[in-house]
Amino acid sequence: MSDRGVHRVLQPETLTTKESGNVAPADVYYGRREEILKRQEEQNGQTFYERFEYNRAQRNQNDSVAGCAQPQQPQRRAQRGRKHNNR
Repeated sequence: MSDRGVHRVLQPETLTTKESGNVAPADVYYGRREEILKRQEEQNGQTFYERFEYNRAQRNQNDSVAGCAQPQQPQRRAQRGRKHNNR
C-alpha cells in the first residue's frame, strides 16, 4: 500500500485537493467548504454573463460600423462523386 493509501485509511474524512473543490484544507476543516464553493459558482456565473454581454456588444459594434461590408455567405461547392443516372 502506498503512503497515500495509508494516510487515507488513517484519516478517511480528509479530502484531497481535487476532491475539496479548490478550497483550502483549513476551510474544509472549519466547515466553510460548501459556502466557499457556492460563492465561487456564483462568481463564475457572473463572470460568464459579463463576458457574454461584452462579446455580444463587440459583435454588434462590428456589425454596425459605417462602410463595413456585410459578410457574405459561403458559396456552395459543386457536388462530388457519382452522378445519378436517369433511366
